[in-house]
Amino acid sequence: MMRIAPMSQTFGDHAGARPPEWADMEKVAHTLAYDGLIVKDFQTGKPLLPQRWASITAPTLVIVGGNSEPFFHDGAQALVNDMPNAQRRVLEGQDHAVSPAALAPVLVEFFNANATTR
Repeated sequence: MMRIAPMSQTFGDHAGARPPEWADMEKVAHTLAYDGLIVKDFQTGKPLLPQRWASITAPTLVIVGGNSEPFFHDGAQALVNDMPNAQRRVLEGQDHAVSPAALAPVLVEFFNANATTR
């Protein structure tokens, strides 16, 4: 359905929004049903239940693209507020489709900083 929908319906009129490469999307299409099962209870438009993720004590990095829609920023901050060892990083100039080149250094830094925390 996304492939045949008008681009403004699929990606909105947000600055920086662009259609994906369909060949790449088709390669992972079989995983979308699993993605939906995992997130279905958290995409109802309601705030997270207080303390829902508070028992997760592992160091956690919550990343959001600086150009992402506000709901991504709100969701990221809600997770950080609820998790005792979470930190939020904003990747400026990125949207939901984060560039691997922008993501990799942030992940390396986080994992190196937390390598002894096991």
